[in-house]
Amino acid sequence: AGSPAPKPTVAAVAVGKGGAKGALKGAAPGGKGVGPRPTGKAGGAAAGGAPRRARIQPSVAMKPLWWKKVVLPAEESAEEAGLWRCVEDLGALVPVAAIERRFCKTIAKTQPSPRVDGVAGRPASDRPKQLIVADLRVRAAREPELRKLPPPAEVARALVELADEVLSVGEIERVLEFACPDARFLDELRRARSASPDLPLAPLEAYAWALGEIPMHRERLECWAFARAFPDGVSKCEESLRDLTEVVNALRTSAALPHLFGQILLCGNELNSGCGSLDEVDGFELSSIRALETVRDADGHDLRSFIFEIFFTRCGDMAAKAMRELSPLFMNVARSFAREGGVGGGVAVRKAVRVCLEDCEASIVALRKEFAERERMLEHVVGGDVASADGSESFCGRMALEFERAAASCAALERARDAARTLFDESLRYLVAPGMRSDALFLLLDDLLVPGSLLENASGAKEHYCRAVFCEEEPLSVDDLMVLWGFAKADLSSRCPTRPQALASRPLSAPTAAAFVAEPATPEQDEVAEARLRWSPLRFGVNLPPGSIWERVAAGA
Repeated sequence: AGSPAPKPTVAAVAVGKGGAKGALKGAAPGGKGVGPRPTGKAGGAAAGGAPRRARIQPSVAMKPLWWKKVVLPAEESAEEAGLWRCVEDLGALVPVAAIERRFCKTIAKTQPSPRVDGVAGRPASDRPKQLIVADLRVRAAREPELRKLPPPAEVARALVELADEVLSVGEIERVLEFACPDARFLDELRRARSASPDLPLAPLEAYAWALGEIPMHRERLECWAFARAFPDGVSKCEESLRDLTEVVNALRTSAALPHLFGQILLCGNELNSGCGSLDEVDGFELSSIRALETVRDADGHDLRSFIFEIFFTRCGDMAAKAMRELSPLFMNVARSFAREGGVGGGVAVRKAVRVCLEDCEASIVALRKEFAERERMLEHVVGGDVASADGSESFCGRMALEFERAAASCAALERARDAARTLFDESLRYLVAPGMRSDALFLLLDDLLVPGSLLENASGAKEHYCRAVFCEEEPLSVDDLMVLWGFAKADLSSRCPTRPQALASRPLSAPTAAAFVAEPATPEQDEVAEARLRWSPLRFGVNLPPGSIWERVAAGA
């Protein structure tokens, strides 16, 4: 009565060339596979000739694991044996039946376990069914949005009672888009509910059923949403008109702007002296002010740089006044840096007007149109045959009051729009720039003092300074423009450029002053020399436009 044979285990080490394959196949000793441990330096038997690990005999053919073997000698020291001499036989921890089932050569298909719902152990097939009318794609698109809403009964109650605290404007819009049923869907739902009255409704069908019980529910929701959102739209337009009026008034009342235009006019007349039609003009068309950047000196600086160096250094007080007076104009232009052509592309500066008159007018027209549409819709709801039990009396009463307020707000907004248009047209007459759009005017004047090309070409500390200063909605200073035009060095830590001398005492460099002196024209040359300023002149004689900027320039304002 000998001791029972050892229990098969899964070994962590394969022995013999091709030991893994042979061991899994159960090869006989002496052949390929796991047999009695060989002797000698090649790895003879352990003491007593017994194998170190119990031999594994799987009950089925297994998938081979192609690894490289490690053979331990029969006699070696602990250092020579290394890790594998210390590895224990952990066969008891490995479920043999499970590893044979999952990694045998032929895996039997297992039957999927039944799904269970919230009740532990209950198959999904036993769950209560729901009444579903919408197709799968519609449900997949809408049901995630419905989870963000209050329950169907709460939504219906909020609509009947006009409970603003239950549904926000955004939630009303979500109900309109994802929960409101059309007539065809309601008919299908009612037929299905008649056929299966005991089945609970699926989420989409539950919202459709609750809202479908309220007559003209979609029209009511749209009127309710409009009445609550309309004041915000009016407030935004009023704020835009106030900002626009501030910009236009700044242009109209600035005392420094005529001074700057007078300096530009003086330099242009100096360049165009003796050029016939361009000689000794009384003003220039505002749209042709970009001609200043086409006349350059030998160093590549255009005429604007020459004019602003005089303006900033010789007329420091007037320049500071100009920046204060025209601050609303510069803050109304948004500037940003963008990289063109991917990572390796150049940097471009993009400008956009934050508030312009034409956009305000379009927004007010859209508000008036929407108000007219919702007013007709409300008349349809009020004139419909609606029972008072569903809260129609409170709905119609409140909506009548809300729409009366909206009509008054819309009329006041239109009066403010007309006043802003009148003020802007007067500014165009003042600047002698008839027909120009407000956004074009604002960008034109911003480009005069803050050219995008200078921002794009900035590098190093100047680039960091320009990004931090000119891309923020903050007032600009003369110091900021001095850095931009290269008349001072950038000091971003204090946002105060360092200048070698004070503004009033800094002399104008002689090379810059003489850079734009044209050579005497010869009879063979054209009437207008290439180095002279090609702009659109204005001649008024003694009849200067009353109240225009050129009248103030002539008066030395």
